[in-house]
Amino acid sequence: MKKRLLFFLKLIIGCALLAVVFWVVDLHSVTELLGRVHLGYYLLSLAIFFLCWLVNTMKWQLILSGLRCDVDFWTLLKFNFSSFYFALVLPGGQATGELIKCYRVAKTGDNKLPLVLSVFMDRLTGLAGSVTLGIVGLIFSATVLPNRGALLAISIAFALLSAIFLGLLFFPWMNHWLVRLLKFIFGFAWFKNKFDPQAITKAGETFKGSYAMLAIALVFSLAFQILGTICVHYLALSLGLTIGLLDLLWVYSLVSIVLLVPVSLMGLGLREGSFVGLLALLAIPGYAAVSLSLLVFTVNLFAALCGGFMELVHYLVSLKRKK
Repeated sequence: MKKRLLFFLKLIIGCALLAVVFWVVDLHSVTELLGRVHLGYYLLSLAIFFLCWLVNTMKWQLILSGLRCDVDFWTLLKFNFSSFYFALVLPGGQATGELIKCYRVAKTGDNKLPLVLSVFMDRLTGLAGSVTLGIVGLIFSATVLPNRGALLAISIAFALLSAIFLGLLFFPWMNHWLVRLLKFIFGFAWFKNKFDPQAITKAGETFKGSYAMLAIALVFSLAFQILGTICVHYLALSLGLTIGLLDLLWVYSLVSIVLLVPVSLMGLGLREGSFVGLLALLAIPGYAAVSLSLLVFTVNLFAALCGGFMELVHYLVSLKRKK
């Protein structure tokens, strides 16, 4: 019951945010611009999006191999696309998709902890790659940005946050100090009830010494983010918008940060509002920013449909085997 309530609450919030965005921009201009989408550029962006997730799946498999876990590449790719599908149709949105991904990958082996941690490692390295390139874009962009300092501060804060969590996983001395910090902040009694220090230490030992794997995973994350930015670049071109790649690096990075807030389904409303606010700094009209955001949503919807198709095929194959 609570999950259904959360689902409808997120749907209402997403629709409310969309309503605010459409109230601010000219809806007629949005529909007119979307009607002139260049199909070739749009299909190219879909191909690049698929390539993005091939790269991401390679990174995930690399992380698992570093943890001495062997999972088939195509199985991991299916888990990735299925997470889009479950994020769309189940309460909880993106968080639910990631939890199901954890559950699925945990069933592929006996040692559950490394398998589940690989999902968090994948997301952490992805965040690190995203904010790193966002910082690069903000520093080297030739565009005059009135709020460059504030945007840099946000990006650097998330870069430090991702570095701290990665340090927790890979450096035992940080793991030790985190346990001590949690004890100090929450008090020992509360800490004892809520956290298991041995579990935290064991999590750190799982990644101990895997520094080469971390470095390569971060390179894959950078490649994923660059391809994602190029995907958005061609979506913009399909609408006749010319936005520099350096500017798209920080825009795409900051939009990704905003979408971490789990208040709507698949970022509905949040994505549109973020694009409108950030692209306004580049003198992009609101209706054009909303149009670009909606195209980004359709690409994610394409991934969800692929995931749903994979789930259907898996279900039909399972039924056939039972017979």
